[in-house]
Amino acid sequence: MTEKQLIMTALLAMACQSAAFAATNASAPPSGGNAALEAAMASCSSSAARDSHGGPDMRAMDACMQAKGFTRPAGPPPNDGKPGPQQ
Repeated sequence: MTEKQLIMTALLAMACQSAAFAATNASAPPSGGNAALEAAMASCSSSAARDSHGGPDMRAMDACMQAKGFTRPAGPPPNDGKPGPQQ
């Protein structure tokens, strides 16, 4: 292997490594977050009535969060890959 090929191989390896590092860190939630929001969500989730699937009822969750000073952003909720409730 020539010196030029060795340098090109090293550069390609570094480019691939940095792209993979950026992709894994792009989906990670920011550190620090909003501690007050997270605490309110944990509190409401544990105290809210349960839906038919055993999760917190969204109406009760929304009411609890609003009582703590947090309102849901306008627009449809994000889809996390789970099917929505059947109506």
